[in-house]
Amino acid sequence: SFASELGISSKAQGFMHLSAADSIKFLCEMYNFFETGSRYSAIMKNAMINSNYGIMIPSSVSPSECAHKYGWDVDAYHDIGIVFHERPFAVAVMTNLDTGSYADYTYIQKIVKAMLKYHINTGFINIGHSR
Repeated sequence: SFASELGISSKAQGFMHLSAADSIKFLCEMYNFFETGSRYSAIMKNAMINSNYGIMIPSSVSPSECAHKYGWDVDAYHDIGIVFHERPFAVAVMTNLDTGSYADYTYIQKIVKAMLKYHINTGFINIGHSR
């Protein structure tokens, strides 16, 4: 019901079918939760910033911190995250790559770096209160 409140429909078949656009809706709501400063939001934010697999979004936006969640399965290699830049923004990269190879993650890094450059130059993809 919470996903429906956020206007998220792509998870109807399960979260394995979540779209990039709907992932951004979740990230915006997570950002709002992090901004509450509650004990549990701090725990979740810290866990997402300090996850073990930072090769995609976090390495591409460094030195900015990034709270992210990656996924890897058959026909799926994804990373979504909140980038705590001067003007925070959300990013979701969903691919059908699935080898986890150097070529796969460098492709995703290239996309994220282009988004970061676009964000810095335009400020267009700021995150904020989603509801």
